[in-house]
Amino acid sequence: MKDWILSLLQELLKQKLTLLFALLIPIQTACFVFLRTYLLPHLADPTGLIALIAITISISLLLVGLVTYFWFRPKFKHLPLLGVHENIKTGAYFCSCCFLKNKLHSPLTTTSNGWKCGVCGKWQEDPNNPVMPIPIKHHYERI
Repeated sequence: MKDWILSLLQELLKQKLTLLFALLIPIQTACFVFLRTYLLPHLADPTGLIALIAITISISLLLVGLVTYFWFRPKFKHLPLLGVHENIKTGAYFCSCCFLKNKLHSPLTTTSNGWKCGVCGKWQEDPNNPVMPIPIKHHYERI
């Protein structure tokens, strides 16, 4: 029985948004009971119950809004100068080609003059450390 409960909790934690909506009704009910218990006796008019319901709904919508903001905020930003995506938290670079086409988060390996993708093999040049061009030797023939 314990294993079943633990596996259920692990699955719910993987789907945080689903967990939020599943807990929305108990959170709203708890807020309503708390406000009704501690705030309603201090109200002069019994029609203050409508105000309590409005406050409870407002608090629950505020919680949903905050959780939704933190859940859906961008985790990557595109760096057009470098041509890669950067993870906002870690600062690691990811391949833009794999990220946009296949939704793969493939980290780039650092080379001497840029970065290389381990999945598609695409190479991105580092503008701060460009590859020096090999000088072309011209051979002129005398006529």
